[in-house]
Amino acid sequence: RRAALKSIPGFERLVAEAQAAVESMRLADAPNKLEWLTGHILNQGDVNARFEYHKDTSEERNKRTGRRDRRVLYTAIVKLNHGGCTSMEVCGQPEVFYHSLGGNGIIFRSNLHHRTEKAEQGIWKLALFFGVFM
Repeated sequence: RRAALKSIPGFERLVAEAQAAVESMRLADAPNKLEWLTGHILNQGDVNARFEYHKDTSEERNKRTGRRDRRVLYTAIVKLNHGGCTSMEVCGQPEVFYHSLGGNGIIFRSNLHHRTEKAEQGIWKLALFFGVFM
């Protein structure tokens, strides 16, 4: 995480802005110290980056040890590039479209079932997961 924040231009600012957006909602169950836990770059042209219904709580396990070492509470998904059509759906809610400009995104609770709806070639998104380390 430290290396990504230091070496990817603009990444630290993007993570900080997403975290500030989550914190600005002032949710009653939000922890006192919310942290950026992990993230993924999603190439929507790749079928492996188009997801059926799932929860992001699978991100609670350490990739090396398999041990649950964090609690994932909020997911922020940001569209990185301009143009194209992409959308997602939280179960039971209307489909949400990302606007054509890069930098637009959505925030939702990580334990909600959600899926990819539309995903055109050439679209890149960033999924960021926030919560607490245990």
